[in-house]
Amino acid sequence: MEQGTKTMVIQENITDTPYGYKRVGNIIIPEDWELKKFGDFVRKVKRKNIDNLPLEPCSVSKQHGVIYQNEKFTKRIATIDTTNYYIVRKGEFVYDPMSAYYGAVGRQKYNEDVVVSPAYEVFDVEGINKDFFEQVFTSERIKRLYSYLSYGGNEYWKRMKLSWDSFCGIKFPVPPLHEQEYIAKILKKQDEHIKLIIQEIEQKEEQKKGLMRKLVTGELRLPGFERDWKQIRLGDVLKERKETGYNELELLSITAKRGVVRRKEIDIKDNSSDDKSKYKRILPNDIGYNTMRMWQGISGVSQLEGIVSPAYTVLIPTSEIDPYYMAYLFKYPKTIYLFWRYSQGIVDDTLNLKYSNFKKIRVKIPSDILEQKAIAKILSTQDKIIELLEKSLDLEKDRKTGLMQLLLTGKSRVKV
Repeated sequence: MEQGTKTMVIQENITDTPYGYKRVGNIIIPEDWELKKFGDFVRKVKRKNIDNLPLEPCSVSKQHGVIYQNEKFTKRIATIDTTNYYIVRKGEFVYDPMSAYYGAVGRQKYNEDVVVSPAYEVFDVEGINKDFFEQVFTSERIKRLYSYLSYGGNEYWKRMKLSWDSFCGIKFPVPPLHEQEYIAKILKKQDEHIKLIIQEIEQKEEQKKGLMRKLVTGELRLPGFERDWKQIRLGDVLKERKETGYNELELLSITAKRGVVRRKEIDIKDNSSDDKSKYKRILPNDIGYNTMRMWQGISGVSQLEGIVSPAYTVLIPTSEIDPYYMAYLFKYPKTIYLFWRYSQGIVDDTLNLKYSNFKKIRVKIPSDILEQKAIAKILSTQDKIIELLEKSLDLEKDRKTGLMQLLLTGKSRVKV
């Protein structure tokens, strides 16, 4: 907490209202605060782009808020007719009624006007500090309310919708204007710190991509290695492991970012079958990949012994290759393109790369396995740097969450 901040923590299970606080319904807030609704401050903005001005189309992302669509997608979407789209000016707010349940809300921060789909809700606020409202509007506690208040979905097919009336009915504690300003400043300072770490992570990831491209193609050779590279078929250096019946082993999963991990470490519903007799055994230094998602880069080296779903393919490296080098090669865009080419299926959602096709793919690799190991070590060092930064980012996000829990509820008061 910044210097000059006075703290008073209110226990959730207390029966008496502390001095200087009042009870409003089932919550306790400072005496000079009020419990208000979003509807007391928000005003819809319906400013259609009737002249079809050449404004950049935007969407709303859970992670990034309001962003240009050509930042979210691989191809530019500037040729669409935007006459029915809403113009959004800097500082105005947007939420996607169909995606608010998972946090697709944000504020327009570009210097120029943009346009958004007419399916979105666009609004501005009056009578409240805009920066303070933004912190409330995008807070995790309020996002959970968006999910709770959305209707029309079910466990298997989410067509949730947050209506405007439900949105306007959300209640939240409101401090006096001068305190709103100070709270917003504290939280904005933490946001800026988080943003700097995110930028550093993005820079390191770009550096790693450039280094990977040069190293796995042989464009950049490491000192001490002069032997020519060789072209091989993947089936010559990676054999398929098809061992089943190891039900007692730990269940593992394969992710795009972290590779092979314990199934319990990832935050998704466990849909695995109770009968795991057909699940495949995977050993340390094996490479596993998602048979239907290899063209999306979902593969990795295992450091664990366990079992994986029959939807995965397990590969045993021969003595000619370093599995960690191959794992990096498998993340290289040109290699991923080969995986896509050799996958079978009518559309992307049905593509699969079975071992019978995987083994035919030809790639070029260092003849010297020591060069493979050296390349993998350099790229692994880059990954460790990024991992440390991501841990730092998580800590700062947790710190922001803690500050919000204190400041936006009045549990901590700011001296002004």
